[in-house]
Amino acid sequence: MSIISWELETDNRIVSVAGDWTSFASENGAPELAPASVVGQSLWTFVHGSEIRSMYTQMFERARATREPIRFRYRCDAPNYRRNMRMSIEPAGDGRLYLQSEMLGEEPRPWIGALDREARRSDTLLDICSVCRRVHVPHSRWLEPEDAAEHHDALLGEDAPMLVERLCDDCVQIHGGVRYLVTDFTGGTADGPVPLVVFLHGGGHDRFLLRLQAPPRLGGLMTDRPFLLLSPVDPASHKWQDADLDGILEQVVSRYPVDTSRIHLTGVSAGATEIWNWAKRAERSFASLVPIAGYLTDVGGLPRTRVCAVHGRRDKVVPLEAVSDIYGKIPQLGDDSRVIVYDDGEHDVWSRAYRDPDIWSWMLR
Repeated sequence: MSIISWELETDNRIVSVAGDWTSFASENGAPELAPASVVGQSLWTFVHGSEIRSMYTQMFERARATREPIRFRYRCDAPNYRRNMRMSIEPAGDGRLYLQSEMLGEEPRPWIGALDREARRSDTLLDICSVCRRVHVPHSRWLEPEDAAEHHDALLGEDAPMLVERLCDDCVQIHGGVRYLVTDFTGGTADGPVPLVVFLHGGGHDRFLLRLQAPPRLGGLMTDRPFLLLSPVDPASHKWQDADLDGILEQVVSRYPVDTSRIHLTGVSAGATEIWNWAKRAERSFASLVPIAGYLTDVGGLPRTRVCAVHGRRDKVVPLEAVSDIYGKIPQLGDDSRVIVYDDGEHDVWSRAYRDPDIWSWMLR
């Protein structure tokens, strides 16, 4: 079975490649991956998708810090084959890493035109998981490409959709050590620091909330303003901890071109409740808060900032009556602060709120 390997310097430059690297690149129609073209280059030149890059960054840090190997399975598919792979990340000393990718087997399948590197592309966007290569079909779930084609037959045709590299909910949870995802909505057009939106999922349904009804899927569709999205991940659905969130935020600010005067917080349910608490205790200030279906006992200690609180009048988890007095004080917290109440909304009003372009415009103005 094919085995390809490469070594990374401390700055994640590729310093050597070995094994079946050359033949694997040739067989996959990728001459740009010939050894002479990749050695000396940053690994990130060849990793497409901001979320998978944030996953690998955290894995590399963990391997270097613990000096323990990390192994996981993934897919590297061709249009007519599933390729099951295994990745090993081994500390090599002095901060270097030795990476090895082993092909465990191939499975034939019907031709999926969207996976052809040379396919003609339409303007339609579909998310594909960078790890398991499943496709997310709108209003459905993550499916194998051939199953997704039953809902979206353009996956098979000549005018294939553009595939956007993301991480599905299962792969976020499986790969331990991933504490957050960074999704880049700048479109490569930003020439300086950009706003950062921090999204906190709710407790108990973190997979569903994080991947299906939340900003990671909707942000880029609702506004054309460039921004970065930070989604901390709490795999065990434990209570959010301020110290953990502070640490994640500082890491991201140090690595990405963030305008620290435009850091916005939003979240749903337990995540919205934590937004209130975090804003009270944080040493830094935030440009705006957009808590959705959260709970707050008082506004004491909240800094003066713009707030847009969203709630459903029929919410039985956090009844509107429990926070109506607090909501009455929100206009005092900052210019243009507001409360949006959906009269027919229940607890999950975030599915409507995050589809409202006006809320995104208000937040990112």
